[in-house]
Amino acid sequence: MKKLLLAALLMAMSSLASAVDLCTPNCYVRSGAAGTNDGTSWANAYTTLAFALTTSNTAGNNFWVADDHAEATGAAVTLTSPGTSAAPIKIVCVNHLGSTPPVAADLCATPTAVVGPGAVGSNLSLVGHAYHYGITYSSGTGSNNNNVLINTTNGGYQYFDNCLIKKAGTLVSTGAIGIGGSQFDSNVVFNNTPWHLGNGLDTVSKRAGRLTWQNTANAIQGTTLLGALFGTNNHAAGPVRIIGVDLSMVPSLQLATASPSDFYFEDSKLPSDIGPITAPTSLGGAETYLIRSGSSAVNYTHYKAAFSGTLASNTSVVRTGGATNGTTPMSWKIDTTAGAGWVSPFSSLPMAVWNDTVGSNVTVEVYGTWGEGAVPKNDDIWLEVRYLGSASSPMATFVATTKASLLAADADVTSDASSWSGGTTPFKLSATLSAPQPAQAGDIYVTVKAAKPSTTFYIDPVVRVAGVATGKSRILAPGVFATDAGGSAGGGSTGFIRLR
Repeated sequence: MKKLLLAALLMAMSSLASAVDLCTPNCYVRSGAAGTNDGTSWANAYTTLAFALTTSNTAGNNFWVADDHAEATGAAVTLTSPGTSAAPIKIVCVNHLGSTPPVAADLCATPTAVVGPGAVGSNLSLVGHAYHYGITYSSGTGSNNNNVLINTTNGGYQYFDNCLIKKAGTLVSTGAIGIGGSQFDSNVVFNNTPWHLGNGLDTVSKRAGRLTWQNTANAIQGTTLLGALFGTNNHAAGPVRIIGVDLSMVPSLQLATASPSDFYFEDSKLPSDIGPITAPTSLGGAETYLIRSGSSAVNYTHYKAAFSGTLASNTSVVRTGGATNGTTPMSWKIDTTAGAGWVSPFSSLPMAVWNDTVGSNVTVEVYGTWGEGAVPKNDDIWLEVRYLGSASSPMATFVATTKASLLAADADVTSDASSWSGGTTPFKLSATLSAPQPAQAGDIYVTVKAAKPSTTFYIDPVVRVAGVATGKSRILAPGVFATDAGGSAGGGSTGFIRLR
């Protein structure tokens, strides 16, 4: 009886010991370690990251992964972080011959440690809240189509810094890198982290949650892409921001036309032959924005593609004395689609101008031209203006210069004698802010609404306010076209708002 009790006690103590996180807060991972595999030192390091994350389950832990770590299994691998939103874990590649615990000088300069399965049909999945540095996350090898899946089964926060995401198999996959799943609280960030694809027809699948990809040169590695980067199996909402990424090797930015995820390309290098971006096929489809992105050495390029039309910066048809960045005169070329209409107009990027006038009427004006023989009607094109009409709160007051209702009669917009380098009939869109008058100094935001189907308009993207000089115009991330008041030397302000 005593022997049985003793055996039971020893088993309980053994189970308790195995459940204790022995390495908190610094856990070591090295495939070449030959010690006790408990993560307490380089000698006794965990030999796989998968086992480390299962065994060391304390939120906020540091997992120091050796620079010579090589973890390749024959089965699918799921790396589930024990971290939380308040305390993500850190998975960091360091020089295992350096300081203990590691210091800044020990960080791997390039993605060195390798983690991932190699067998056919075995995906690598990363789930939860974690910061990653200097790791190559690789799935597949040879003739297979294994994928790297990030937060596809649950929400979480994954930040990849100086890493490489690698789908190594050479068989085509429409979700070679899967980002986000059914949970809308997913937030995935890639900083200085290229994507490696094994087949020229591989695509990336963006699902629910936010995706930010930034500060990445030579962004696509491993193969020459033959088609679109983002695949047509995108099927859930959440914005995508691509900032400072070199995508000059990508032949197409075409996106899934039914996807509700809006895409923002900001300050990024694009291929010279990118061509037009396909607009969504429904009003709920993804809208695409290019903000100061392109292939040449210009810093004013911007573009929007929506169901009802497209907007592109233009330097061919410009207004004399109109918008300029100080060097290059410019306009907006708006092309509406057959689906545009008064209830579903195309909306330009918002323009902003500072207003100091309070307690008096303020009139804002925007100039345009088109190829028809008469000026457009006010249900073809109009302004939507919002401003600070309340002295007690920032509650916006809206003014629209279109007809009063769906059933109301339309009217001609105002003709204009401005000189343009193209177009046939110039016109002016103006709104008087009088009921109420502006009650606080601040930015006035103006959006052009274009509703006549299958029509081209050219807009001078400067909001004119009587008595206020205008200076340089430029596009501001995440997408406000702003005009400084008080001339090019400043003296005004610009507004920063979302695109929609």
